[in-house]
This record gives sequence, structure tokens and C-alpha cells, in this order.
Amino acid sequence: MNKLFVILLTGILLVPQLALAEDKLEFGTDEPILVKADEAWEEPDEDVTHFRGNFEMSGATWAVYADEASVFGRLDDPERIIITGSPARAWINKSDEEGKVEGEGQRIEYLRSSESLSLSGDAVITDGESTVRSGLIEYDLVAKRFKASGDQGVTIVVDRDK
Repeated sequence: MNKLFVILLTGILLVPQLALAEDKLEFGTDEPILVKADEAWEEPDEDVTHFRGNFEMSGATWAVYADEASVFGRLDDPERIIITGSPARAWINKSDEEGKVEGEGQRIEYLRSSESLSLSGDAVITDGESTVRSGLIEYDLVAKRFKASGDQGVTIVVDRDK
């Protein structure tokens, strides 16, 4: 049975706002977080929420889209998010500069402790004028550095017109 679950967390809830503070991404605005999916369920003994079908999770400065997702920690303050899809997509609008980081792949994992994205399976990440394509990309959101590898090699495109 496919039901559309819409969870709107407002008021005092926090949303990731990518303002740099002490070299970490800072969480904290009064903007709502919107979570949508066809199905959602919580783990009984852990602070993990799973979603399946047409998953979307967004805040004022970021969004993720996927076929399936697992959110570790509170929805308004996650420690880790894993999304999968054909492809899974994420974008982050950095408040301290123009442009946004956009990524896609078969699997994307966000780790708050290291402020990093790990993209795999036809992975692509674009930050400003640079686009990196590979089988696996590790991206540091604070340092804006990547490490890429894969069977098909690595392709980097620098578009100076951006």
C-alpha cells in the first residue's frame, strides 16, 4: 500500500544552513524541513527512519531526492543520511558564496561528523566551475576537496564561463 507521508517540521526545529563556523557546517534556522515519501517507518530500537518511494527531504538551503533513504538521528538534526536511486540526487546552497554543490549517483551518503559526501555508482559532483565524474567520489564540504576513483577512471571538466 503506497501512502504519501508528509512530515513538516516547523518552528523550533533546526535545518542545515551551510554557514561556516569553526570549520564546520552549522545547523540552525527556523526554516521548516519537509520530508516526503510513499512509505516511512522507524527502527524500534534505534534512532533511524527509513523511507521508500519518491523520497524528498529539503530545507531552505539543501535538498535530497531518491528512491530510498535512511536517516540516522533526528530528522531535524541528522548525523548521517544514506540515499539510493537511479540516480539519487543532492544539492547544497552554500550561504557564504554563490552557487551550489550538486551531486548524483546510485548511492549518496552524508556524514555530519566529517561534513562529507560519498557518492558512488555513476557519481557526479559539481561545485562552482568544476564537475567531477567517476565511480566513487569522496567530497569534503568544508575544504571543497574531492578524491575520486573507479573502473572507468576520473573525468574532470572545468567550465570557466560559470
